[in-house]
This record gives sequence, structure tokens and C-alpha cells, in this order.
Amino acid sequence: MRLGGIRWSQLSSFIALLGLSACVMGSVEDEGLKSAIREHYAAHATEEQGACRSPKIDTIQEHQALETSVDGDEVMLVRYSYYDRHADMDKAWDKLVYLSQPCGGIAERRFVLAKGPLGYRVKEMSGERHWEEKTR
Repeated sequence: MRLGGIRWSQLSSFIALLGLSACVMGSVEDEGLKSAIREHYAAHATEEQGACRSPKIDTIQEHQALETSVDGDEVMLVRYSYYDRHADMDKAWDKLVYLSQPCGGIAERRFVLAKGPLGYRVKEMSGERHWEEKTR
């Protein structure tokens, strides 16, 4: 079937390609956002009242945009699983008895992100942070 000189199969292929490229662009942007969150968390976060001093995000399970500020910053709620390979085993002994991995769990934090020409940058993060940052 022709539609103004264009075959229907060509048109449907073009539409499918546009949809695929939109999904790829969305996932690239999504990965940039997740990468910014992971890097900031690894550099600044602690967990479990400071017992986990070097946690890393294992999996971002869910992220939800809560609002956009007047400046264009995105406020997001992020649910993630974390682990800390360098946890002090003596302080985490009670957790070792009950859990297979001390200093690991699931948590939520609020992040404020700015999007610039080079991607996302975390401006704020809720929750526990390294002690040095709290005293500045």
C-alpha cells in the first residue's frame, strides 16, 4: 500500500526506528542519572549509623521524580540496595550472625540533581554522610 509515494512498510519501519531511538536516548539519559547518583553516594554516604563507612550502590531499584525546582533541578526519590566490602567485621559481628553480608541492605534517599551540558550532577543527598562533611 502506498501513502503519498511512500510505501506503508517503509513508513512503519521509519516509525519503529524513531521509537527505538527515543528508547535508547531515554536509557542513555537514565544511565547518566544513575551514574551520577552512584558516584556521589560512593564518595559521600555512610549507612547504619556510620558502621558502613564506604557503601556502594549495588542496584538502583526505583527512582521517582518528585518535583522540579525553579532552577530546573530535579528532586528524586531513589530506592537502592547497598553493600560495603570494607565494613569493620568486629562492629558488624551481630549482623554477620543474622545476615549473609554485613553492611548490606535496601534504603531510600532523596537526591537533588542538576542537568548540565555534560550530564547530571548531584547537588544534595539526604541521609547519613561522612563525619567530616557534617562538621564543615
